Amino acid sequence: MIKTIDSLVQTSLDSNTLGGVILVKMYFSPEVRYCNAYQSIYWDEDGGGEEEYIGLGNLGSLSVLTETSELAAETIQLNLSGIPNSTITDIFSTEYIGEPLYIWYATLDTDTYAVQSGQNGPVLIWAGRMDFGNIEFGQTATVTVNATSRLADWERARGGRFNLEYQQRHVDSTCKGFRYVKALQNKPVSWGAITVSDGFNSDGSGSRGGGSRGGRGNRLLR
Repeated sequence: MIKTIDSLVQTSLDSNTLGGVILVKMYFSPEVRYCNAYQSIYWDEDGGGEEEYIGLGNLGSLSVLTETSELAAETIQLNLSGIPNSTITDIFSTEYIGEPLYIWYATLDTDTYAVQSGQNGPVLIWAGRMDFGNIEFGQTATVTVNATSRLADWERARGGRFNLEYQQRHVDSTCKGFRYVKALQNKPVSWGAITVSDGFNSDGSGSRGGGSRGGRGNRLLR
């Protein structure tokens, strides 16, 4: 996907004093935010106030991210270690498969460690949905989370039917957008054909207001 990079971030990327960090947001319940720094990073993603991305340092790792010109789903793997068991219990107490996961790359101010360019600074480098996770318990827990990119949605079957009854029962009881679907089932549709009633003769020549000729009525002309 095309990525837009803020000019201040681009300057930082081009410099020899690069300070960058990976920000990860996983929509568990409650929502979980981590970064690979050795301290927490605060970032305002949507203007609702700064959110804390807890620094894991070497306790977190991310598989290699690849990009391709093909329309194919990509899979990544995140590993989180040194997490308190009580936190893991809270995270995995609700259904999380299919929930969003986002990964950004952000550059930091070398003096204040603040995310450069605010909301527009971090570059979204991966977006997808979480799949199954593995947990290893000890004094602390190690979690492996698998996720697939948004293109995986193309391969998932969609439930439901495109008819009036289903839409009114499951989507909107006032919906009338599919009220003519049933009448179209056996209706002949003349796509791109010329009829005599259009004012054209059988040889293709036309005269407006011609009507039918020779008792052929509205028979299609092939």
